Amino acid sequence: MKKYIVYLILCFVSCFIFSCTSVYEKGDTSCIPEGMERLTFKVIVSSSKVVGSNTRSTALEKENEIKDLFVKIGYYDGDHYRNFYSTQNGTIYLDSYKDSIYRASIEVPVGTFRDGDNIYVWANQEYPIDVTSEEELTTPLYMSGIGTIRDRWGGGRDFEADVHLLRGVAKLRTVVRTTKRSVLGSWNININQVETQILHMPSCIRPFAPFETHRNPAANDWWNDVYHRYIDCTLGYLGWWISWENSHLLSSVELPIDDGVNVDKVTETSYDRYIYENWLENESDYDENTNVTALKVRIPLWNNETGENRTIESVIPIKTNDSYRILRNHIYTVDVRVLSLDEVKIFTDMLDWEDVAVTGDIVGGADFDIDKKEITLIKDIADPVKLVKVDCHAPGRLSIRALKSNKTDLMSTTDLQLYCNGITETDKLADNSGIYDLTAAQVMNFYCTTGSVPANYEGGFIEISSDNVHVVYIPIGSLDTFIPLDTEGTANSYIADRGAASYSFIATIMGNGANGIIDEGKFEDAMGNILTKAAGADIHPLSAKLLWQDTDELVEQVALVNGRVQVKMGRSQGNALIAVYDKANPNAEDAKVLWSWHLWCTAVPQIIEFTVPKTGNEYKMMDRNLGATTITPALWTTQGLHYQWGRKDPFTSPLKNDEKSTTLYNVRSVGSLWKITHEEPLTLAQAINNPDIFINRTWSDDTWCTKTSDSETTEMRYVWGNPEGTIADYPSSTIKTIYDPCPVGYKISPFDAFFIFNESGVNMNGVTAYVEDKMIFLPITCTPDWAVSPATSGMYWSSSIFGRRSDDFYWQKMGALLYFYPKGTGINKLNTTLWLGFVQAGSIRCVKE
Repeated sequence: MKKYIVYLILCFVSCFIFSCTSVYEKGDTSCIPEGMERLTFKVIVSSSKVVGSNTRSTALEKENEIKDLFVKIGYYDGDHYRNFYSTQNGTIYLDSYKDSIYRASIEVPVGTFRDGDNIYVWANQEYPIDVTSEEELTTPLYMSGIGTIRDRWGGGRDFEADVHLLRGVAKLRTVVRTTKRSVLGSWNININQVETQILHMPSCIRPFAPFETHRNPAANDWWNDVYHRYIDCTLGYLGWWISWENSHLLSSVELPIDDGVNVDKVTETSYDRYIYENWLENESDYDENTNVTALKVRIPLWNNETGENRTIESVIPIKTNDSYRILRNHIYTVDVRVLSLDEVKIFTDMLDWEDVAVTGDIVGGADFDIDKKEITLIKDIADPVKLVKVDCHAPGRLSIRALKSNKTDLMSTTDLQLYCNGITETDKLADNSGIYDLTAAQVMNFYCTTGSVPANYEGGFIEISSDNVHVVYIPIGSLDTFIPLDTEGTANSYIADRGAASYSFIATIMGNGANGIIDEGKFEDAMGNILTKAAGADIHPLSAKLLWQDTDELVEQVALVNGRVQVKMGRSQGNALIAVYDKANPNAEDAKVLWSWHLWCTAVPQIIEFTVPKTGNEYKMMDRNLGATTITPALWTTQGLHYQWGRKDPFTSPLKNDEKSTTLYNVRSVGSLWKITHEEPLTLAQAINNPDIFINRTWSDDTWCTKTSDSETTEMRYVWGNPEGTIADYPSSTIKTIYDPCPVGYKISPFDAFFIFNESGVNMNGVTAYVEDKMIFLPITCTPDWAVSPATSGMYWSSSIFGRRSDDFYWQKMGALLYFYPKGTGINKLNTTLWLGFVQAGSIRCVKE
C-alpha cells in the first residue's frame, strides 16, 4: 500500500512538472513560486576551432566545460553590485543544454530584476588563475561575458537573457617541421625531444574583455570604469620546459600551407598551451625584454651518418598584426620551419575562437573549414563569381547568410545575391539566407553577383554556421581601385604585367576604334551592320563575363561598371578572354556577345629592331609570340596562342608537352575543353558573336568566313589591314584594324618581316635569326586541332593574303605564312612561300605600329 502511495505521489509530481513546463513555455507564470520571479538565461561558449592550413591540434578535453558560474546583476555603485549569485552558494541552478551551451536559472523575490539590466557572468574561477603549468591543463578555463535582461512576457516575473562567454585565456600552438625547401642533408630533427618554454608573462588581465562584438549595446557607462578595465598580474617568469616526448605526436603528416611549400614532416603537440592575455592600453608600452610574451624553442638534431648531435635554440616573441598584445579567446600559432642548420623561419598567426549564434534550435555541432578570411567584390558583377567554399567535415545543419554590418539584418539581394552550388535561378538563395541539412560530409560552393551600390555592403559579412554552434563571419569589402590598361589607346588585347592586381579598360569601343575601320573592307559589327569610319566603332554593352582562362583563378571577378570592364586578378601569368553582352544577364539564352578582349598576363615584351635586307622595310618586333608567358625555348608556354587568319580572338594550345588539350576555366573554376564546330562558315558578325568557337572545316585550304565564298567577294584582304600585301607584294606600311588581335601600339607582322629567317637558323626548338647581334626566336608550335599531338612544326601568320589577283577566288581564301620543320623531324625545312586556308590556326608575332 505504501509503495502504491509513493507511486501516486511520483506520478502527481511528474504530471505537475510537465504541466508547469507546458504552461510556463506559453508565458504562464503559475509555476514560479508566489512572491518570486525567475531569470532563465542561456550561457554560450565559443566552439573550438581547428586551425586550417598551418597546423593541426587536439583541443583540451572539456575546454568548453562550465563547472561553476558567477553572476552579478545591474550597475556597480562604487562599493558593490546590486546582486551577486553563484552555483557555489546555491543561488544559481546550472544545467548543460547542448554541447557548449548551458541553461541557468535564478529565483529571487519579485522586484529584483529589471528589464534592460546588465548581467555580468563569469565561469569556473572567481578570479583568474595560472593555467600555463601542466598541472592546470585539466582545470576548466576562466570565462566571462555580458548580456542584457529582458522581461519575457512583460509581466515582471519571467525574465530571460543570452550571454556569450569568452575564454579568459589564449591558446598557443607550436609546430616544428621541415619543408621541401629544407636542406638538412643527413641531419634529422629528434622529434621526441623538442621542447618549448614560456619566457615572459602578461602585464595586465581584464576580468571582462572589451570586445564590441561580445557586449550588448545596452551596456552602460559602467563598462568604462577604470577599476574594471583590467587588473594587474604579477605572475612573473615561467621557468619550466614542456617536452614533446610525453605528448602524442603526429609525424609525416602532409599539410598544405599558405606559401605553397610542400611539407615533408610535421611534428606537433597534441594539446595546446593556455596563457593569459597580455593587454596594455598603448602598444608602445611593451618592452620585448620584460613584458612581451615569448616562446623559447629547443630543436635537437642528430646526424644519421656521424652520430653527431646539435641543438637549434630560438626565442620567439609572439607578435601578430604588428602587435604584442595577446588577446583572450584567440588562437596563436607558431610555425617553426627548419630550412637548414643555420636558417630557421618563424611564422606566427592569430585566429579567433569562433562565437556561437543564439538563434534557432541547438542540434549537434558539425565542423567545417572555409577558404576565405575576407572578401572584396567589384560592383555590378552579372556572371556569378566564387564567393566561398565550405568544406563540411560531418553531417549536420549548415546555414549561410549575407548580413549588413550590424550582423543582424540580411543584405538586400539587389546589392549581393547568393547562389549555392550553381548559377541558375533555382540556385539563388531567397533573401540571401539558406539552411542545408547535410546527411554526409561534403563541400558546398557558394557564388554571388553584386549590385550597383557597393557602399550598401561595405562592412557587411557572410555568416556561416553549423548547427548554431560553429559560426564564422567573413567581412565583405568593395574593390574600387583599378589599373587602367587603355591609357595609351584601345585594342583587342591588353598586357597585364603587374601581377595579381586589378585592371580596367573601356568596353564601349570595338578594337582600336574608328581608325581601325576600312570602309572598302565592309567590316561588320556583332549585329551584322556594316561599319564606317565616319559612324565610329562604338557599342553599348549591358554586362560582362569571362569566357575562358587557361589558368584557374587567373581572373577571379569580371564586371561592367560605367562602360568599363573591371577585372580582379588572382594570379599573374596566363591568358583570358572577356566578353561584353547586349543583355543585363550575360548567361541569358538570347544574350549576344557584342565584343571580346584578350587579357594577356605576362611581363612587358622586349622589342627587337631590324631592317629586312630584301625589302628595306623596318620593323620593331616583340621578343615573344602573342599569348606567350615565357621566352624559354624548351617551355611550351613560349608558343603562345593561335588564331584563324582574319579573326581577332585567340585559341589555346597545350601549356605542357603531355599530349592533352588545355583545360579552360570560368570564374567559378569550372573546367572545360575549347569548343570546335564543323558547321558552315561564319560571317564576320557571327565570328564576333562566337569568339570561343573554332570553325574546323574539312580541307586545309578552306575558310571559316563567308566573305570568300565566291570569286567576286574580296573584302577579306582588308580584315587584317594589309589589302595590298601578298606573297609577292610588300607594302612599307599597313593598317591596324578593329579585327587585329595585337595589343595597344602593335599590329600583325607583314609577310616580309619573316624574310630574316632561313633554314640555317632552324633548330630542334624552333628557328633563330640574328640581326646586328640581336636574336629573334620563333618556337615550334602545335595548333588547336592538333593539340593532342606533339609540336612538330612552326606556323606563323602574316597580315598578307596569298592571292596575287583580286579576281582569283581560290587564292582569296589563303593566308601567307612562315612555315618550318625543326631538326629531329627528318625534314629541317623553312618555307617563306607557303600558303594555307584561313581556317587554319597559326601563331602571331606582333610588330610596332
